[in-house]
Formats: sequence, C-alpha cells, structure tokens
Amino acid sequence: MKKLNTISVGELKDILDGYNDDTPVAFACSYGDYCGTQQVISIDGDDEMASLYETAYSESGFAVGDYDDDDEDSDKPKVLIIR
Repeated sequence: MKKLNTISVGELKDILDGYNDDTPVAFACSYGDYCGTQQVISIDGDDEMASLYETAYSESGFAVGDYDDDDEDSDKPKVLIIR
C-alpha cells in the first residue's frame, strides 16, 4: 500500500500548544499543478474515524471510507479525519 504522510494527535497538540485558543486554523494542500500551488481547505471542525482506500482519482492517492466498514476492510488503516 502507498504511504500517506500523517501526524499523530500528540504531534498536533504540540503544534497547537503555542497558539491562543481563538487563533483561526485552516489546512493547506497542493493543488496538484506543476507550480506546486498551495490551496487552503475549509474546515468546520467535524471529526470522525475513517478507513482509507487507495485510489487513482486523487492527488494523494487515497480516499476516505467509513469507519464501520465490512470485515473485509478491517486491514485498511484508520485515521482521524477533521472536516
């Protein structure tokens, strides 16, 4: 399976530790163009555990599935998704 770069919840807490509680947060990722343009992704704070699926339809190579997947998907990695 392709490797997805992630950070742990602990690492995220460490990053956020130096900021005021009211500091706005947004996420950025590559737009996928040749210039490496960074696009900001809007978030609303919803979170869930979900499994990942490899796909050729995204820049990352992964898509988000449901945490309550069938038993056949139990070997798929589970990650915290913040929307």
